[in-house]
Amino acid sequence: MYIKMKKITVITITFLLSLFNISLFAQMDSTAKADTTVQSLPEVTIDEPVRNTFSSSTILDNQTVMSPLKGSKELMIQHRFGDMKTISDLFGIYGSSNIRVGMNYGITDNIMIGFGTESNHKMQEFILKIALLKQKKSNAIPISVSYFANTVIDGRDKSNWALNYKFSSRLSFLHSIIVARKCNKRLSLQGSASFAHFNQVDSIKTNDIVALTLNGKCKIVGPMSAIFEYDYTVAPVKTLKYYQEQSKPNASIGFDINTGTHNFQLFVASYRSIIAQQNYMYNKNDFTKGKVFIGFNIIVRL
Repeated sequence: MYIKMKKITVITITFLLSLFNISLFAQMDSTAKADTTVQSLPEVTIDEPVRNTFSSSTILDNQTVMSPLKGSKELMIQHRFGDMKTISDLFGIYGSSNIRVGMNYGITDNIMIGFGTESNHKMQEFILKIALLKQKKSNAIPISVSYFANTVIDGRDKSNWALNYKFSSRLSFLHSIIVARKCNKRLSLQGSASFAHFNQVDSIKTNDIVALTLNGKCKIVGPMSAIFEYDYTVAPVKTLKYYQEQSKPNASIGFDINTGTHNFQLFVASYRSIIAQQNYMYNKNDFTKGKVFIGFNIIVRL
């Protein structure tokens, strides 16, 4: 009897162990299959924005869709020589110059603020730029769009205004929508529409002006690119005829050298001012008659 019970006990234990082993191997096989399933899933990729549509926040006389990344800064040094008349004034280098120095700061990857001061009329410029859309590598978003705005204070002595002078008379404002596309590794194109308002104007019968701009960059070799720009201004219809006799469009062409931390832009332009709305409202230089200026911009990324 004892032997029979012992045999039954051994058989029972063996049976239970077999069940345990079968269950254990089944669980291990299931886990292995699960791991295989996880590993076989395709990797999730992030649709990244296109990089370096332009290499700086400024090109020639206007803004681009670009701005410094979060926590980064740009030091701007912008210079215009005098009118390119003859060799006697070394094509404007001996003439009176105009200089702007400014600093831009990236609050986020999409928001830039900045300040600049221009020697012409002692202009003090406060700026804001917001990236609204960024072109994607997949072309899901085919363009980049940025909004730019500034407020400018004319720092000249108040005797430059009429008897009804108020501090607000010094103020002018600009709003721009900038649209750009990096077409390929070499070519980037950009267009913008801008609206400027002056609280008080000199000799012009309108306080408002609209400007349409086309500019671009074409990589030539290494760090060097050709850059170009054309600006055309339009006043409100009721003053269009008078205004067009006062202002001239701008044409600029030059070169940009990007070293990674610096941009050097050398060009000729029919705009002499550096702050945009001053050019849009008051430019009288006709590039078709050779009225152009040598200019350069130095942009340092910090």
